[in-house]
Amino acid sequence: MIIGGGPAGLTAGMYCRMRKMSVLVLDAGRVGGQLVSLYGDKPVHDWPGYHHIIAGDLAKQLVDHALELGVEMTGNHKVTDLTRTENGFELVAHDVQTSAEQRFPAQAVIVAIGGGAFEPRKLKVAGEDELGEDQLTYRMPDRSKIAGRRVVVVGGGDSGLESAQSAHEAGAHVTMLQVLDRFTGMETNIDPVNQMEIPRHFNTRIKAHDVQGRELTGVMV
Repeated sequence: MIIGGGPAGLTAGMYCRMRKMSVLVLDAGRVGGQLVSLYGDKPVHDWPGYHHIIAGDLAKQLVDHALELGVEMTGNHKVTDLTRTENGFELVAHDVQTSAEQRFPAQAVIVAIGGGAFEPRKLKVAGEDELGEDQLTYRMPDRSKIAGRRVVVVGGGDSGLESAQSAHEAGAHVTMLQVLDRFTGMETNIDPVNQMEIPRHFNTRIKAHDVQGRELTGVMV
């Protein structure tokens, strides 16, 4: 059994199959890990062998390779307990949608969860939880839905810089807000943002959302 369906877990599954072991990969979200659940449209620049590959495409290649080798995989199952038995181990997992419980016997267990299931660091601004995903997201913006819209990107690290680039390239009017006095991402992400001349405000923190009739119309700083 492998807990975690990201690149590490899938790679471990491939090696197990090359040793003719039966193997099941469990992931609390979508198999592929954060490459698909969080960064699907994000370009990956540091994967060996590729100068540039989209995260979702990389995840698909890993999943397809694992499937070809016979790796079994199940998503949306969160492991909640692991106990030792006479024959090895028993894992208890719950379906994240239905809460249904399943038990899995295993002779060996590999934990490959990385940072674990993603929990975004929220803005902690009143009304934040009432806004839908199309108005407030903690993931890369959906390029198909933001052309011509005003988009505020909060954060000056690599995720914020890449989100700003993606939104700008999709035709959105982008403004960046950063609580520090500088960007903190890699220069390879800072340079394109500068070349695109994306407006930015440093030493700036969101204090409130401007919501009219459950529609986000702006932010207050």
